[in-house]
Amino acid sequence: EEILLKGDALFSECAVPRETIEFQWAERNDGIASEYLRNSPQLLIPARVLQGDTTYHISLQVQSETDATQRSSLNFEIYLLESSLMAIIDGGDAVQIAETTEINLSGQSSRDLSLASTTAQGLTYEWTCTYSTFGECRDVSQNIVAPQSGSSVSIIAGTLYASATIPYIFRLTVSKGIREEYTEVAITILQ
Repeated sequence: EEILLKGDALFSECAVPRETIEFQWAERNDGIASEYLRNSPQLLIPARVLQGDTTYHISLQVQSETDATQRSSLNFEIYLLESSLMAIIDGGDAVQIAETTEINLSGQSSRDLSLASTTAQGLTYEWTCTYSTFGECRDVSQNIVAPQSGSSVSIIAGTLYASATIPYIFRLTVSKGIREEYTEVAITILQ
């Protein structure tokens, strides 16, 4: 979400009209680009410009346009919590495919919501597969199917049994540091 800070000033010992008051925002850590630190009563920072789990030290200085000795400043801190992660498997949460079709799943759209979507997300991906109450997915030779790690998974056509009414559940867990989120897709394999 965007952040909007509003400054207001009134010099109590002199008759200075409001339009002659100058505002100057500053940030001590250089974490806010100068393009946002304008000479304005408002400081507007668009969403995803600031990083989570970070403290920003901001100051606002106001002064009379005609008398620089008439000034005041305020210093304060903003602490941003880390945003959530969003695990996404492209293609929806329920899919039916023919047993002659390769299974291709992608989690590349998963996000760290504190970052812009065009920025490298720095996520770790873990895939698991379960089949109803039977536990881990098994191939036609009864070997456990362990999807590879990475943002995408491919399983060769014919590896899994046609399941007709019971879907295979593929779970994608994305993590970053101590944060973690998961999503699932149910895949029914038809004969």
